[in-house]
Amino acid sequence: MENQSSKAVVVAGGVWQVPLIKFLKSKGHFVIVVDPFSNSEGVKICNQHIKCDVKDVDTIYNFLKNEKIQFITTDQSDISVNTVAKLNELLGLTGNPLKITNLFVNKLLMREHAQSFNVPCPMFKRISEVQELYDFIEIAKLPIIIKPADSQSSRGIFKIETLTDLESKFINSLEFSICKEVIAEQFIDGVEITAEGFCSNHKHITLCTSRKKHFRTGIASELKYPADIPQEILTQVKRYNDVFVESTKLNFGITHAEYIIDLKTKNIFLIEIACRGGGSLISSDIIKWVSGVDVYEMFYQNLMGNETNVKNLFILNKSAILYFFEFPDGVVKSIDGLDLFIEDSRVLDIKMFFNKGDLLKKASDDRSRQGYFIGLGNNPDEIDDLVEFVKSNLKITYE
Repeated sequence: MENQSSKAVVVAGGVWQVPLIKFLKSKGHFVIVVDPFSNSEGVKICNQHIKCDVKDVDTIYNFLKNEKIQFITTDQSDISVNTVAKLNELLGLTGNPLKITNLFVNKLLMREHAQSFNVPCPMFKRISEVQELYDFIEIAKLPIIIKPADSQSSRGIFKIETLTDLESKFINSLEFSICKEVIAEQFIDGVEITAEGFCSNHKHITLCTSRKKHFRTGIASELKYPADIPQEILTQVKRYNDVFVESTKLNFGITHAEYIIDLKTKNIFLIEIACRGGGSLISSDIIKWVSGVDVYEMFYQNLMGNETNVKNLFILNKSAILYFFEFPDGVVKSIDGLDLFIEDSRVLDIKMFFNKGDLLKKASDDRSRQGYFIGLGNNPDEIDDLVEFVKSNLKITYE
């Protein structure tokens, strides 16, 4: 039973916050969720709902200032990270200060900080008006990438290969930026990997990595653990990852980073790094399977004021896949085969974000993907076999 004298606040109540909310409730906390929507999945299971934009710090503070709150947190939500930092500072609670979290949230500050500690990044420029974008293209040459300086779910990201519609793409990208700035960066053609880690007492460890594939620019199609890249490159990625996090003086937290590797030159480039867990159940479930390390338990202990000796953790190297579906366009007549996977221990989770009668379209960002499954195995061969099994038994028919 939840203890009302032990209140925990979770900022943002979307579907990927559900594992954190359930975890905190299992620890006996009375969980208050801040979210603008009454029908969000996290709101449905919380003890109390504050209906509010997650960026509206003043309104949230007025709700909480007279409550006895033990801690405020978030996990798989970029836009909530700075809100949590501000609220913790206002209420004097355990957490990370805004000047540190903003190094992870704002991609421009992230790039500048990385450069100062010799963590390589693509050539980039801060863009606030379209003429600056033309100027950058003169130097960097096409193709380039533009993205909001501070957003999430791959919204507003464009690969620019010609000058056609450049201004409209810039305006679209700018609309998703909270700070109203866009980052333009050199396009790096290479292999993308993710790195999942944990920080405590300003020390960081990289727990596992995945090789990431895409449907289109910025929209992931799969993350396969562990990353199948040469060990010497992987070792260097982990070193850069640890250097970046430790140099920020982050107090504690789950981290999720993305790097591009040019396998011909072996050059490594930081794309972005966040002081929150990866979405789609990466932080809550996948890391624990692949590495054997329970990051939620460590995260909780640090929220409660304890520390973790991350450098002494024993880490496994098992296999997993986060696989996103993309079916042909059309109106769905039926979805068949899902029942085969319900009792399959190899399938951690499988979900479709559409129903019979829905019109399927290709995803325009991470939030509009059609569905996913998470597969677990002891080695890459088991994962390959599982992917083929799922793909061959899942059938979508159209009207």
